[in-house]
Amino acid sequence: MKAVNKFIVAEEVHREIKTASGLVMSSKDADDIRYRECKVVSVGNEVVAIKEGDNVLYDRNAGFKLMIEGRPYLVILERDVVVVL
Repeated sequence: MKAVNKFIVAEEVHREIKTASGLVMSSKDADDIRYRECKVVSVGNEVVAIKEGDNVLYDRNAGFKLMIEGRPYLVILERDVVVVL
């Protein structure tokens, strides 16, 4: 599988979210956070600042999900990435 143009194929990363005071956020509260983390699997030939294996934060309303060989992936555009971790 290889992404093309400015597309990025990634796998979502699910982590337990703790506040600064040590409280663990429920999954409902975590859904209110606008940005989500994913691990980049493939980048298109026009993507400049992101490479395979990077963990990034992206806008949760961006992109779409698809199944490839029975595994779920997220497809987003380079412009939807806000931070490379």
